[in-house]
Amino acid sequence: EERLDQAQAVVSRINAALGRARSALGPEADAKPASDVIARFEAAMLADFNTPAAFAVLHDAIGEMNDLLASGAQVDSARLASLYSAARWVVNHLGLPLDQDDVEAGFVEELMAKVLKWRQALREQKLFALADQVRDDLAELGIVLEDGVEGTTWRRK
Repeated sequence: EERLDQAQAVVSRINAALGRARSALGPEADAKPASDVIARFEAAMLADFNTPAAFAVLHDAIGEMNDLLASGAQVDSARLASLYSAARWVVNHLGLPLDQDDVEAGFVEELMAKVLKWRQALREQKLFALADQVRDDLAELGIVLEDGVEGTTWRRK
């Protein structure tokens, strides 16, 4: 049971990273997958299905995506988009479950952008109790809001 919980936590972290990248990229998310990531993944799988090495490739791609996202306004969106596409390609080839398909993702992204905008307006009007209630209600649905210097981001638990 402990190993299953650990595996689910890993899948959740992968989904969260993909979600953050998808949010940052918006419509630019469709890109040619990063060839270096794909080549490393294929090499790992051709080496007697070396899945630990294949997962390391995914981990490295997610790490680079997170580094790019943390860089703030100077994000190399072309590289981020190619890493995002490559990570999704690897996830699909490993058979990992993703939270949502692309159609649903677009709708959810748009909806959450509006919710975050409304919540920010509440905070600017100093209606903090109501803004906190929005955050708490979303938490009950499995959505975590993270307030930061650059604004509020969201992710699924």
